[in-house]
Amino acid sequence: MHISEISIKKYGKFEDFKLPLKSGFNLIYGENEAGKTTLNSFIRRMFYGMALRDRSGVKTNDRARYMPFSGGNMSGSLKLDLGSGENIVISRTFGRTAAADRLSIVNDATGEEISKFAGESVGEILFGCSDGMFEKTLWLRQNGTYMGGSDDEITRRLINLATSGDEEVSASLAAENLATLQKSLKAADNRSAPGKIDKLQRELNELTDEKLRLERKRETLAEYEQKYAALQKERAGIERTIEEYKRAQTAVEAKQKFDVAQKIDEYSAEIEELKTTDDYINYIDIDEARKFEISEKNRELEEFGKLSGEDVSDDVTAELEKARKKKRLRVLAFIFGGIAAIGGGAAYGFTANWHFSIIVALGLAIWVLALLDLRKIKCLIAEWQSKIDAIAQSELDKKSKFDILNQELCEIYRELNVTGYGDLLEKSANAARIKAKIELLRENIQVLLDGKDLEQLRQEASGYEQSSQIFESNKAAIDRTLNNGQSKLLFITEQIQDMKRSINMLFAGEESLAAITSNIAKNKEEIEELKLQLAAVMMAREELANAANEMKNNFTPPLNSAANEVIKGISNGKYSDLRVSEELSIKVLQDDALIEGEYLSAGAFDQIYFALRMAVVELLCGENKILFLDDTFTQYDDVRAKAAFDYILKISRECQVVMFTCQSRELFMARERGNINVITI
Repeated sequence: MHISEISIKKYGKFEDFKLPLKSGFNLIYGENEAGKTTLNSFIRRMFYGMALRDRSGVKTNDRARYMPFSGGNMSGSLKLDLGSGENIVISRTFGRTAAADRLSIVNDATGEEISKFAGESVGEILFGCSDGMFEKTLWLRQNGTYMGGSDDEITRRLINLATSGDEEVSASLAAENLATLQKSLKAADNRSAPGKIDKLQRELNELTDEKLRLERKRETLAEYEQKYAALQKERAGIERTIEEYKRAQTAVEAKQKFDVAQKIDEYSAEIEELKTTDDYINYIDIDEARKFEISEKNRELEEFGKLSGEDVSDDVTAELEKARKKKRLRVLAFIFGGIAAIGGGAAYGFTANWHFSIIVALGLAIWVLALLDLRKIKCLIAEWQSKIDAIAQSELDKKSKFDILNQELCEIYRELNVTGYGDLLEKSANAARIKAKIELLRENIQVLLDGKDLEQLRQEASGYEQSSQIFESNKAAIDRTLNNGQSKLLFITEQIQDMKRSINMLFAGEESLAAITSNIAKNKEEIEELKLQLAAVMMAREELANAANEMKNNFTPPLNSAANEVIKGISNGKYSDLRVSEELSIKVLQDDALIEGEYLSAGAFDQIYFALRMAVVELLCGENKILFLDDTFTQYDDVRAKAAFDYILKISRECQVVMFTCQSRELFMARERGNINVITI
């Protein structure tokens, strides 16, 4: 797979710009601000689109950063050769918001939309990785990442890649995600929120009940269809008998047509008579909104009627009377205490006997206590009286509302000329029955006409008198046979129509049994799949604790092997062995000694990181890939740059390479080798 052409209609500084690419090594050279970063962004956005929301600054928000200088929306396309004889064109338009974005993927030869690329994740389908993983594997920029033991950035990313396949997803986060996923699949207990399996099981139970109900309906349907078939058969027999008499005696046809025309006239007359009935005229056109309004008012009136005039509660009245009785007792005590105090004082003044002073004290005490209690009782009496008044006012309000509502209904009933709601329902129902009968009579007329014109039928029936004289001897038998057959035909036809309506109504609005059966099967399949997922999640959680050892045994050796192949080539054999320890600290074999990565130069750091990135690409990205390099070798000296450049040239034999650079050194090396597509912008 390779990009064959970049076409930009508008994107940043570019407008109506085209750039052809070859399948091998493509080097795009440009000085600073020539547009390399803009091309980088355009290619990536063609594959992965733009985020729905990006509130970051202009420097990282491509939607804001690359809006065309001349105005309008960003747009363009990529032509891709998929390597199997199929060439596609990815076209996108980006507006100022995600709602204005548009995507089109067509076959370059036919212009037809390609369904397998439907949706926004074109890059995921083509490269098998997300936008984030694409940036961390196939898109290599100048990188200042350094290594410093088990918690440095490279080590962290390698651990994440080993346990989750994504540099930004850690094992601990994966464990949390698995726990969350397990809860989303199956609730731990009845107190927890139901999971997908619980919800699907509940749906399955409901679907099973629905299936049983529909199966019972199907049994009823089979009975109806059997009766329907019998009626059809009976009608067919009657029709054959009539046809035999038609073929035998042509003249009798006139009599039959006469009878049919007469029957149609009867039905028509009956229809006209039914249409003149008072109930049909006055109540057939009452709309459902009007009926609903009357129904609601009638329901409210009935609700008011059920409220049987709430009288003042006996308990409230009893409490009020009890308080008044208590008040009377306290008044007597108040008077008694006053008299005792005054009398005792007078006696003490005359006699100076201390016993009278005790009477004065007791009288005063009784007088004060009675006064205080009287104040409390007065408040209590006022409170109970307020409750009684509130209940009485509530009853008055209810009665007022009842009278208003009753008056409104009475006016409506007078307007509609009915005695009440029941009378209205009865007359509306009678109007509906008359309408149904009219429709049935019209259907019968259509059956009798059998597609013929009524005037033509009358004209054919006009020869009845003359024909009857020829067959005078057997006229009675023929008429009797035809009349009986026709009457029975009409009766059977009505029964067939009734049965047909019953069959149609039986499953009206019902989902088909086949659909429910399919849903049950699909539901069971989903449950089984989710149970497998649940088992897998539980197993994954159990095994995740051993992820470090699994990484050492299953991921680190092939990673080391692939990285060593790269480091040997780009370092001219200087670093012959790159090793990642059990704790993922990185060491390099140099001059028969293992050197900690942190002691190497900045250029060596970049080489090791480049080797690891290329190893990750080899292990994770498969064969369907395009390698993008953006000023990747800025910190390399000439020797390192030449070795890395030759390594990239070697890779370009297997996949397309697109290198962006502002360094004349890379431009010189590309021109020197001669088999590289050099583009200057």
